[in-house]
Amino acid sequence: MDPTIIMAVQALKDLNASYVDTIGKVIGFQLVAIGWMLTSDKARSFLRSSKIANSAFLLVGFICLLGHSAIVFRMFDRCRALVASLATSPELSHVIAAYELTPVRITANYIAVFGLFAVLALIGVVLRTHREPC
Repeated sequence: MDPTIIMAVQALKDLNASYVDTIGKVIGFQLVAIGWMLTSDKARSFLRSSKIANSAFLLVGFICLLGHSAIVFRMFDRCRALVASLATSPELSHVIAAYELTPVRITANYIAVFGLFAVLALIGVVLRTHREPC
């Protein structure tokens, strides 16, 4: 087999592994943040008492969401280029099917990540607008 094709297949596998790793880290971080906000009285109290801290919490979350979107978009573009270079070899269709970042996978990622971000943002907004009872 052509060494260029072997390198492209390996690059596609590596890209897929990197994608899965990135998604796992982002979703894990979001779940930890949500759990921390729901279980830590001190964190909630701090975000409730400081509008600057609360705004920073929301802004950092939004910036992380944008950064994640940019990274995933670049991965998707690289994947499309690799798939186009491998599409000339019909015997590799099973490899492409196994490792390609499809629009369905990207959409599922965005639904999960944006959904968890919405939960974090909701926690931040609720803490900003509702004060602790006396």
